[in-house]
Amino acid sequence: MNTIRAALSRCVGIASGAGAWAKKHLFLSAIIGLVVLGGGYFAYAKSSSTKGQMLYTLGTVTRSTIVASVSASGQVSASNQLDITADVAGDVTAVYVKPGQKVRAGAVIARVDAADAQRALRDAETNLENAKLSLEKVLKPASGLTLTQAQNALASAEDAKRTADDNVTKAYMDTNADIVSVFLAAPDMITSLETILTGTGADRSQWNMDYYVNSIKTYTDKAQFYRNDAYAKYTKAEQEFESAYASYRALGVTPSTVETSAMVEKTETMLGAFADAVKSTEAFIRLYKTTIESQQQTVSPQAASALTTLGDLNTQTTTHLSAITTDRSTITSTIQNAVSASRTITERQQSLTDVQDGADDLDVRTAQLTVRQREDAVTDARATLADYSVRAPFAGTIASVAAKSGQRISNGGAVATVVTERKIAELSL
Repeated sequence: MNTIRAALSRCVGIASGAGAWAKKHLFLSAIIGLVVLGGGYFAYAKSSSTKGQMLYTLGTVTRSTIVASVSASGQVSASNQLDITADVAGDVTAVYVKPGQKVRAGAVIARVDAADAQRALRDAETNLENAKLSLEKVLKPASGLTLTQAQNALASAEDAKRTADDNVTKAYMDTNADIVSVFLAAPDMITSLETILTGTGADRSQWNMDYYVNSIKTYTDKAQFYRNDAYAKYTKAEQEFESAYASYRALGVTPSTVETSAMVEKTETMLGAFADAVKSTEAFIRLYKTTIESQQQTVSPQAASALTTLGDLNTQTTTHLSAITTDRSTITSTIQNAVSASRTITERQQSLTDVQDGADDLDVRTAQLTVRQREDAVTDARATLADYSVRAPFAGTIASVAAKSGQRISNGGAVATVVTERKIAELSL
């Protein structure tokens, strides 16, 4: 203490001497002061000016903890105890402390039922494992077996395409044969129908249909209608026959698929019209037969023969029409099968190329991204599970325990109170 007083006395003495000199040389002191101040300002301005130059702050990059601080104002209070609270809501399954017990920082104070969190963690870990397996599969080069299987699949598709093409060819050949069969029979069929209606076998002075209508018109007013309907439909069938037969005669020895398809349409139309004519003619002659029999008169033998012929014509027409309709359906289905087989070949070729080229870069990146997402999900699930264990924030002594095993606790609910020798600062905003 004496040494400090001596030093202070010397400083005061020096300061007193300097002050006396300054009073004696006042003008000179002022000039010296101005020079010192001006030089100092110039040096400061020169050193601190950034005009016209770029400044860099250099430093060594190191690993460290980034500390984020928050400024706030409020009332600060200090205490040496703290309530330990739960971060989740649930049923308390265990309490591991009692009043007066010392605990270390991080010690488990209690646990909350974590069944759901454990299940979520297991699911997340399973999803992660699946994602890793998928990535491994993507990165794994194709085995010889895989390559062989891809090649065999392509070969099988090509065989199926050849079979489909053969079926299309056969369908057209069968259709052409059925068309020939129809037009070999069609002239006789149309002639037979013509004879039934416009022949003169029943009465040489008039057409058969006129004989039938004249024989029953006094007994039924339907006679003329039935006669006209039968003749109109016969005329329609004859027109369709002439048109279709002309197209058939124009076909070459080996018609194209387009010509065959067009001929199928014409043949179906002709046979449909012929079937309608046969049905209408049969109804007309049956009306005649029934009416004559009801009047106890003799039915013309020509009418009985006509009904037998019409039955045969109906059978022939139905058989031919069924065959042509089936042919059209078969052509359509076989063509569709051939188109489908072509698509399958394209798909198998692409599959083989993929196997030969290995994993696609996009597939690899997608699988890697999935793995990272699953890893993040596992991390989050573990963090959530950790919240179900209530831990001491610092070392101290348990002052009281609020929670009991089996008790329902809310998020933020007090579990226990811990006392420490250090003061805990708390800021009330």
